[in-house]
Amino acid sequence: MIAVGHEFPSEQIPSPPNLEVVTVSISLVPAIICCMVYIPPNSTVEYHTELINYLQSLPGHVIIFGDFNMPDIDWSTLAGGSTSSNNFCEFIFQSNLEQLVTCPTHKHGNLLDLILTDSADNIVDLTVHPLEYQCISSDHHLITFAICCKNIIPKPVTKETFNYAKGDYAGLNEYLLNCDFGVICNLTDVEEIWNILKNHILSGMNLFIPKVKIRVRQFPVWFTSHLRHLIKCLRTLQRKYSKEPTTNNFQKSSALSKMQLHFNSNVANTDHYKAELFNQYFFSVFTRSTSLEPNPNDLSIPANSLDTINLTESDVFNALVNLNPHKATGIDYIAPSILKNCATSLVAPLFRLFTTSLNTSVIPTEWKTHKITPIYKTGDKTSVKNYRPISLLCNVSKVLEDLIYVKMIGTVAKCITPCQFGFQSNSSTLQQLLLYHHQLITSKDEVDVVHIDFRKAFDSVPHN
Repeated sequence: MIAVGHEFPSEQIPSPPNLEVVTVSISLVPAIICCMVYIPPNSTVEYHTELINYLQSLPGHVIIFGDFNMPDIDWSTLAGGSTSSNNFCEFIFQSNLEQLVTCPTHKHGNLLDLILTDSADNIVDLTVHPLEYQCISSDHHLITFAICCKNIIPKPVTKETFNYAKGDYAGLNEYLLNCDFGVICNLTDVEEIWNILKNHILSGMNLFIPKVKIRVRQFPVWFTSHLRHLIKCLRTLQRKYSKEPTTNNFQKSSALSKMQLHFNSNVANTDHYKAELFNQYFFSVFTRSTSLEPNPNDLSIPANSLDTINLTESDVFNALVNLNPHKATGIDYIAPSILKNCATSLVAPLFRLFTTSLNTSVIPTEWKTHKITPIYKTGDKTSVKNYRPISLLCNVSKVLEDLIYVKMIGTVAKCITPCQFGFQSNSSTLQQLLLYHHQLITSKDEVDVVHIDFRKAFDSVPHN
């Protein structure tokens, strides 16, 4: 096994399955290939030949180490006592490698563990430790060494994004007005209509909305300033410990080095595994209803019903011009400022898209995929349980949601109890508290109150 710290960019290099070899390329300055080898005792000449062919194929600077089980090689003359050993010595000579271990590495006095490299100047502090000082039981001596190199400091990553504030919306509006949206009038496939409409919008954005390069965050959005501060403290303590290795400095740095995200018994250090932990947790709190839905044929027709939702182009235009232009984009990258400023040119194709979606009871597949951003709430910041997910939806889908809400609320509002204050227009939780307080102080009888707070209530609502 070769363990590489997360701060060093590395990747494993494939090796033949019948060879006991692990090879890793580490992106340092200079780049290094680390290859760990184990040659079983009494291996065949064919095994040695295949191993040599593999080692010869490794590019760049190499460090080859491991248990070679070749005690018959005389390293002073680079000669072996068997065909396999002589072939291996010839490989070392032809590859201009140097063997750095000069004392026995086995308890019986044999030199079995080797370190071969073509850049011996970069290997320092090589030590073969006595068996009695090792913390594990083994017939082999522990060998330690250091590699002189520099870690590659990655250049700041930048990405291009649209600068909506400096967009030429008059030109974009004119461009969209001249686009041929007539083809969608005869289409009934929502996916096809959406793809045609989206492609026209994105093409216009590339022409009339300038792009700027922004530096990508070194840390993800949920990585708070407190965590960044703790990382700086950790690095400071590690530097102190390297200069003054006291027990106190070691304990402080060890405690801070545990600042990792965790979920139950799982711990994550890299961005990929942290995202996996968030995904596991958010999925675990998602509730799927186990109750059976009633048969619609068994239900009585309500007094107030909404059979259809009829939209007009005026409805769509009003919804577009009332959008908040500062909201974030979804995975379609169509910002609300585009929809708001180009409402005149987009109202007709969007009206066709929305009516087709309502008539067929189908929405584009892309609208079902959301960007999820973890937002810290309270408590331990290293626990994913203390974050809540925020979904970023496609803005066009939100326009349709608003239109449906406006059409439905008049009918649904009649069925909502007057005691409901949350998520109601012209109502607020403050009004509810004022009414509650008024009832308490005006009541002449004893009042018993039960306060209930549902933990992670929204996350636990069935969405199926």
